[in-house]
Amino acid sequence: MKPFAAALACLAITAAPAFAQTDMAQTDMISATNPDAVAAALQEMGYRAEMDTDGIGDPLIRSAAEGVNYRIYFFGCSDNADCDSLMFSAGFDLTNGMGVTAINDWNSDAVITRGYLDDEDDPYLEMYLLTGRGDGIPADVFEAAVGEWNQSLARFQDTIDW
Repeated sequence: MKPFAAALACLAITAAPAFAQTDMAQTDMISATNPDAVAAALQEMGYRAEMDTDGIGDPLIRSAAEGVNYRIYFFGCSDNADCDSLMFSAGFDLTNGMGVTAINDWNSDAVITRGYLDDEDDPYLEMYLLTGRGDGIPADVFEAAVGEWNQSLARFQDTIDW
């Protein structure tokens, strides 16, 4: 019985830090209701995050990854606050634009992001992220979403020969 008790004690000691990390990750939440916290989370991940406002007064973050500047727009806002979602967006000014077939091919393969063409056939890449108005999403989920954005941004640049 003593070997079993010793093994159980070792298991409890080694598992305690794992439980503490899980509890910590669950308490670190990111929500579009708190733009400063979104910016701080990006900065903690090593990215630039400059707060600004868009054309209608909603929060906006200017950032960069993969050698490209991009913006994070806040959506679902009420009186320029209490937003419920984020839209990552990067635009690319191409000399000859991009064809509809190429952007449609991107969209048929992409799961996380979508592309579209502006009135000059320049491509844009976007990713929507719902955080809700409640507690938000766990910080590690936000970090994973930013990682997906960065991977998509790199693949998109390859696709458009940027």
